[in-house]
Order: sequence, then structure tokens, then C-alpha cells
Amino acid sequence: NIPLIIVAAGIAAMLGHIFSIFLKGQGGRGAATGLGIILGIAPQLFLYTALIFIAVLATYRYVSLATMVSAACLVILMVISQQPLSYSIVSGIGTLLIIIRHLPNIQRLLSGKEHKIGEKSQR
Repeated sequence: NIPLIIVAAGIAAMLGHIFSIFLKGQGGRGAATGLGIILGIAPQLFLYTALIFIAVLATYRYVSLATMVSAACLVILMVISQQPLSYSIVSGIGTLLIIIRHLPNIQRLLSGKEHKIGEKSQR
């Protein structure tokens, strides 16, 4: 089953990026890799996801928030557009991984300490 193979490869790529053996298990947050997966499996939804990201970023100026909201919306878009179930599942798994990797950002958002785009760093 081709969609299942594609999904497995996508999840493997995302896990490899997040938990890189070359970086001793410390990798990225998975969003860019997830976007690449979506571009490959559902390019028509890539644009909608990007527009959601841009709208949330323009409104709130938090990259982390825009990333998590657009990832969650992607799952809904997958279901609404009746993509193969395996694509919806990979989107859900990817969203879950992205949210887990953004837990420190969520804590900073809730405490009002998350850095906004265009704001001077206070470090």
C-alpha cells in the first residue's frame, strides 16, 4: 500500500529530525520537516496550511503559536478534503510531535514570556 509506505517514511523523517542521532537526540521541532511531508503527500493543502500560519503569525506575532495552530488545522483540512486515512493519521501524529516539542513555548506563551516577531530580545 503506497500511502502507508509514504506515511511511514514521513514519520521516520520527522522522528529523525526531532531526535537526531548526530545531535545526541537533540534536534529540531519537526515543523519544517512536517511541512515538507505535506508538500509531498497533499500539495493542495500546503497552501492552505501556509496561509493559516501567515494569518496567525500576522495576528499574534508568535511563530510557535502559528506553527501549532497551522499543524492542528492541517489535520482538520485532511479530513474535510477526504485525503487517505493514512495521510490524516500522519498529520495527527506530526501535530502531536510538534506540540510536544513546543511544550516550553506553550509554557512561555501562558506566562507571557514568549518572544514575538519584531520584538527585541530580553536575553
